[in-house]
Amino acid sequence: MIPLYTMEEHHEAYYYWGLAMEAGYIPKKGNVLFHVDHHDDLVEGAYAWSFTKEAPDLETRKRITYRYLGIADFIVPALYDGTFQTMYNMKSIFPTPFREKKMVVKKNEQGMLLWQPHVPLIHGAFGEEKEDCSYTHYYEGSLTKTGDLKHVVLDIDLDYFCWDDSLATVGPKRIEITKEAYKEYQRNPYHPFRIFPKKIIFEEEIEGHYYLRYEECFKQDKISEEKWIKSRVEKFIAWLKEQPWKPAVISICRSAHSGYLPSTRAELVESLVREGLQSIYEMEDIVTERQ
Repeated sequence: MIPLYTMEEHHEAYYYWGLAMEAGYIPKKGNVLFHVDHHDDLVEGAYAWSFTKEAPDLETRKRITYRYLGIADFIVPALYDGTFQTMYNMKSIFPTPFREKKMVVKKNEQGMLLWQPHVPLIHGAFGEEKEDCSYTHYYEGSLTKTGDLKHVVLDIDLDYFCWDDSLATVGPKRIEITKEAYKEYQRNPYHPFRIFPKKIIFEEEIEGHYYLRYEECFKQDKISEEKWIKSRVEKFIAWLKEQPWKPAVISICRSAHSGYLPSTRAELVESLVREGLQSIYEMEDIVTERQ
């Protein structure tokens, strides 16, 4: 039976991968991440946790996940801490040969994890032990042969099958503040929330309540038709069925709260993907307690 972890948003994968290691489904080091997603999720970041050591327990790993990680910067720490030594990144829905790039996660003097192509003069010989570097065999392609793989975590974001980035389908993202804080935001042209690299925070008053609202000017409202979603799932399952390897663990991300997968399509996409996976593998749903 292949354990299946289902999450709401993708940063939770870092915690669930910890659960899988703790349960003995995969080793604690050197696994293969097969990432199927509309986005690569390889955003770099600086964190309050060093990632040079394992979290002492699952509760600490859960705290790290929900306090420090975002939905696009959770993979680089898992490459740096050694959870994964190889990564396959499948974003395209069209067949493309998988090409290898030798990559390194390097921690700089400010504590930021940098995702970089391997350069011997900077990073040393590929795979040698350097305190501030972790080395990754990185492949990018889609729906073509991969060769045999072991200790594979098949990580699927359902937005891969609904290729739209329909963020405009999500309701307002806002947090209520006091009237005084609202006035200060209006008055001060150099308020810290006004001087982000781009304008994404706006003030808003609704019936005597005051808010700061997060908004990106992304107005894409298109949602994939069911026939295209079904076609994408069918092609993916047919490809997966032909691979010489079986995943040791499967993690599925819905991405409906963030809007990367329209909530009106989430149930359909998940049911199609689950049915497809069940046609190939025997799986066991692992129910976990969230934050």
